[in-house]
Amino acid sequence: MKTETILSIENLSVTYKVQGGEVRALDGVSLEIHKGEIVAVVGESGCGKTTLAKAVLGLQPTSTGNITLMGDPITGTTRDMGTKVGMVWQDPYASLNPRWTIARSMSEPAYLAGQSWGPFNSRRHAKRNLREQTFSTNTDELIKEVGLDSRFADRFPHELSGGQRQRVAIGRAISLEPPLIICDEPTSALDLSIRAQILNLLKDIRAEKGCAFLYISHDLTTVRFLADRIMVMYMGRIVESGPTEEIFSNPKHPYTKALLESAPSLDKIMFLPEPLEGELPDPKIRIQGCRFASRCVRKIDRCITEDPQATITGERTVFCHNPN
Repeated sequence: MKTETILSIENLSVTYKVQGGEVRALDGVSLEIHKGEIVAVVGESGCGKTTLAKAVLGLQPTSTGNITLMGDPITGTTRDMGTKVGMVWQDPYASLNPRWTIARSMSEPAYLAGQSWGPFNSRRHAKRNLREQTFSTNTDELIKEVGLDSRFADRFPHELSGGQRQRVAIGRAISLEPPLIICDEPTSALDLSIRAQILNLLKDIRAEKGCAFLYISHDLTTVRFLADRIMVMYMGRIVESGPTEEIFSNPKHPYTKALLESAPSLDKIMFLPEPLEGELPDPKIRIQGCRFASRCVRKIDRCITEDPQATITGERTVFCHNPN
């Protein structure tokens, strides 16, 4: 039974002007995320995953389509955006101000939203020496909530490890308890042992706060551990979607199958997967048929001339003329 819809995207397109034409980074993307649900978007580099995240945040202008967050349309960044969606970027060191203490970084969303529980509550306080700022009880609780000790409050990002910095970034994202958290490759810059800790932290946050996650990653191992549903994206389009275990156990689209076979596992040690044949089509050229046809081993005549429509079976959706 579906719960409250947190995020709804309908027929979303994003176009970039480039030399010699334009590139459709997103082309007719539609998805929904419900309360307490973790939805993963996977695909190779350049497929449009991060563009999708930026569009939801209001940072990327869209060409067509609609985005609604908690029933309100997203048309750009607003002052109250932090109360609706939190963001965890790939590189925690790049996403944190190196001149700000951890307490100030975590409290910045509340300050911008007009709340006063942060380590500074006026412009005058904001200009004080960072180590002399008042450290609030709420910030102390937030630091502990992401698994850090309160003594980290007056430290700077360069004094923390990569995993600790990512915990700070997560704390900042959940500081206003938004109903949606977007994670863009949040573990790719971390060691394997730290990666597991961060994934468990995200699961704990979902269980405690009931928030939804849009989880963007190319790491299929972490996706299988964390996500409830998967959206597989190829060249700006979602080609297959469905419950995580169903996708992993029985991929329908040939691109999904190739993507899963490329993921490392213990039973594939010393063996390399067969590479996909063919080349990626020029993204500036408008493709008439299926955009995966040039690399597909199961293509038929329709694939060259006709764009595949959705085939829905239960909770599975696949865009393919010749699914497995």
